[in-house]
Amino acid sequence: MESSLEKFSDFLNRHHAVEKRIDDPDSSSDFFAEALKLPEIVGFTALADTLAYARLLTELLRITAGANSRRLIDLGIGSAIPSIIALRDNPQNLDLKVIGIDTDAAALQTASENAETFGVSRRFQFYQGDFLKVMDDLVLDSKTLIGSNPPYLPVPESVKNSKFSSINGGTDGTFYLKKILQHPFPSGSVLALAWSSLSNPAVIISLMEKNYEILYVHSYIAKFGVYTKSNELAPHLEAERNADRCLYFTGNDGIHRQWILGTILRRL
Repeated sequence: MESSLEKFSDFLNRHHAVEKRIDDPDSSSDFFAEALKLPEIVGFTALADTLAYARLLTELLRITAGANSRRLIDLGIGSAIPSIIALRDNPQNLDLKVIGIDTDAAALQTASENAETFGVSRRFQFYQGDFLKVMDDLVLDSKTLIGSNPPYLPVPESVKNSKFSSINGGTDGTFYLKKILQHPFPSGSVLALAWSSLSNPAVIISLMEKNYEILYVHSYIAKFGVYTKSNELAPHLEAERNADRCLYFTGNDGIHRQWILGTILRRL
């Protein structure tokens, strides 16, 4: 039986994944560094994750530039910095509007303030609600772009601390990812989805290849951060890896690293 690592490696090879380290410099990281210097720019809890998602949305707008798409629906928009970077790096998409959805009122306030700071507030609309429920109410067509960087870290059921709520993807990290990948988006619609090698990759890859044409994949190696190194999650991640539901490696420096994935998918 094929292991998760074998299936993951084969997936990256077959789809010619762009493989980098998260700290490789580019225009997105330059902008990101400048944004972090501004005292009014707030709302970051996972910098590597946010930067990887910004690069994914930038690639989404580049790939679909000729499709005359008018809306990007960002499910779980958080700080909105990734969407702002994507708009800045794709100036040809002047008519594109971003619809940002998040359950957290404070996150939406931050997103609104960030959009105002960078002069793109007219291109954003924000809605508070559970994006899993909002998805059912949205009127979509094949020209609607969808992006999501959902909670995807494996969190054991015994962890009740609210500080983990924004990253809690269920016990194997797939709760939100599966809901999104199984949603009946219109045929031809394009989805940019962020996920991780920690999120039971064999399950996620199977769902993608069943329901979508895979247009683009990137893979960034990133060090474990505040959440993944925590006493609450570290033992659970090790148990998930031992059960072949979670992939990470330990470098010569003794530091654990994961792969942060971004995929652009067209619904079959």
